[in-house]
Amino acid sequence: MVSASPAKETVRFQLLDVCRFIAAFAVLVFHWLYKGTETGMMDTVSYSPLAGVAAYGYLGVYFFFMISGFVIANSARDRPASVFAVGRLVRLYPSFWVAVILTSITALLIGGSIFAVTIPQFLANLTMIPSLFDQPLVDRSYWTLFCEILFYGMVFVFLLVGLGKRLEVFYPAWALLMLVLTLLVPSIAALPLLGTLYAYFAAGAIIRTIHRRGWHWWQAVGLAASFYVAITFTLKEVALINDAATGPYVQSVPVTAVVVCGFFAVMLIQIIPKVTAWRIPKSYLLGALTYPLYLLHAHIGYMIFNRFADDENKWLIYSLALVLVLGLSYALFNLVEQRPKKMWVAFFNNTAGRILRPIERIPQRIKERRNRDDEPEDPGPPTIHRAGSTPPGMCARRKNPSVPARVSGSRSDPGKRARHPRSPHNRTPQPLRRARIQPPRSAEGLPGRDRSRAIRTRADRVSPAPTPRASFRQRRPCRRQWSAASAS
Repeated sequence: MVSASPAKETVRFQLLDVCRFIAAFAVLVFHWLYKGTETGMMDTVSYSPLAGVAAYGYLGVYFFFMISGFVIANSARDRPASVFAVGRLVRLYPSFWVAVILTSITALLIGGSIFAVTIPQFLANLTMIPSLFDQPLVDRSYWTLFCEILFYGMVFVFLLVGLGKRLEVFYPAWALLMLVLTLLVPSIAALPLLGTLYAYFAAGAIIRTIHRRGWHWWQAVGLAASFYVAITFTLKEVALINDAATGPYVQSVPVTAVVVCGFFAVMLIQIIPKVTAWRIPKSYLLGALTYPLYLLHAHIGYMIFNRFADDENKWLIYSLALVLVLGLSYALFNLVEQRPKKMWVAFFNNTAGRILRPIERIPQRIKERRNRDDEPEDPGPPTIHRAGSTPPGMCARRKNPSVPARVSGSRSDPGKRARHPRSPHNRTPQPLRRARIQPPRSAEGLPGRDRSRAIRTRADRVSPAPTPRASFRQRRPCRRQWSAASAS
């Protein structure tokens, strides 16, 4: 349902943008022409002649999930966890916040008791997960966003622990796990991310992997597993919908199976190079309107129809409501998403990004510490000691190299280990070696500056001989010497 920005994708699938808009429009038709009358949320109009076809429009939500898996498999590749999270937050929340505000204002004006929104409900919905606060959704069609967040969270965890490059191998394994749970333990497969509609996410991600790396038996097996889980779940949903239906329209199992197969066929067509290279006018705009259109169409449309529509003018109201929702969607895209995008990126970078960046460095620091501990210690270059000096690890009073220095222990407790493994007392003593003095360079034939430099270098390399200490008589002349000097 949510796509990545065009600047982040190396390849823009323009046919995919058109398919995304068609899926969103199918969901709109489903709610306006079938679901609203079926559930009693639109009580002023009856079923339209297109209700039998519109009843299959909810399948567009599953097509959204496939597209989302396809896009996320591309946008999560080679990205840090914080960059991926900030990108998803920028794409999801600004439009959602404005949509919740517009829906709440419309409910306050013309919603009545059916669509009334309380202040706690409004505040809880701003988090996109109001169930954490035991509050209902402002718009019932927002339930799909929770599924999207769970899928994003799973990908984020892989990126956070440094396994982003393993995602392409994980997607088929995830599909096989869902297949096994669906066949053996259906109760566990009903849990989030373990089966049911999440097979559509896995299918889209696997198809994107095939597009990038080519066909491989592992991807083929994973795609087959995701197809089986997806079509099995969808056909069971059809049976439940038909049992709960109160109107004259029921859904056909063969038609539903054909539509699901069509989803997989269209996604596979996307990866054909000639189809990928198609250039469709206004495809980017259609793809950009998809998310705002999905957020605004359901309850706002219901409230407009209940207030102004009846069986005589419903097609006129349908047309006006469609124009209104499309106009609001474009305004939401242009004024909320597109123009202030840098502001939203800075806002989420300074809030969520500041929290996530230190967390994502933890696995990297642990890995660096393990690598540092596994590397052998570098002893460094050998130390050359001047003649007569005492090397480290040997007591100054022990100048006999045949006597080893104390390696461990102490005088009070010989069995006690040294406090630090790099203590000089733990080093093995080395015999004394006379320093090697390089022969000085000849300074003859050089200019004055180079000659003085060569002489100074030679003097630095040669260790000066120790000067014997003069006696008192040598340092201070006696009285006889003074008198002789004064006489002269």
